[in-house]
Amino acid sequence: MENVSIFSRVTPFHKLKIINAYKLAGKTIAMTGDGVNDALSLISADVGVAMGKIGTEVAKEASDIVLLDDNFGSIVSGVEEGKNIYKNVKRVILYLFSTNLGEALTIIGAILLSFPLPILAAQILWLNLVTDGFLDVALAMEPKGKNLLRKRSIQNKSSLVDKLMVLRMFTMALPMVAGTLYLFGQNYEADLQKAWTISLTTLAVFQWFNAWNCRSQIKSIFASNPFSNRFLVGATGIVIGLQLLAVYNPFFQKILRTVPLDGKDWLAIVGVSFSIVIVEELRKLVRNKIFG
Repeated sequence: MENVSIFSRVTPFHKLKIINAYKLAGKTIAMTGDGVNDALSLISADVGVAMGKIGTEVAKEASDIVLLDDNFGSIVSGVEEGKNIYKNVKRVILYLFSTNLGEALTIIGAILLSFPLPILAAQILWLNLVTDGFLDVALAMEPKGKNLLRKRSIQNKSSLVDKLMVLRMFTMALPMVAGTLYLFGQNYEADLQKAWTISLTTLAVFQWFNAWNCRSQIKSIFASNPFSNRFLVGATGIVIGLQLLAVYNPFFQKILRTVPLDGKDWLAIVGVSFSIVIVEELRKLVRNKIFG
């Protein structure tokens, strides 16, 4: 099989034997067909591709992909789009899991340190539904990267949550925990409501930065074009505006139990929250030096 490029005059039975032989050799098989006699081979292949215009209904039902325009070039476009969707799903999972892990560990850390709860239930809902809601949708709109088809193919057994993603979750979550508890510990004895406001805002700002961290697992955010994903730029602007409402608008202050913050508070919050970018940039730097 390794030395054969073309098979001619094959019957449906021969097609099936060829597919099974390549499978035994550990190959990933794509099969194209349009007739009833191709149905068994289309089912047996890893990916069955049927013709949409000239193909029979049997062939279409047996296939994984139907080319509506009968153009093989559409397969390339479909593979590229599928890879981009897969990467965007992983970006969204990483963002949601890392930020929620940070929130959970912040509460656990406060309990272990005998602090009051650093964030209230209504504030957690605000972070999860409002802040996360806009940013994760924007991350899902990340455009296709260059040379996407040249990169390693997605294996059948590949997990959406792999070891690298788990490592990144913790490297992102730990600065969130340390920074939030540090600022909360500095303020809760003097003014608990202000400390709650600082905790809420600190976690929100961490999430703003973290959304930009999640755009790439190897490329620095400082080397990326921020306007290549205008949805993320717009979503970041929206959540900043909403967070200002949460802190300064009397209606939201009653619901979220927040109080106004001054300029010094904001400088401390932004400075501490930027640590999540520094930690992730260091991870990317080490990774790129080791693996190139």
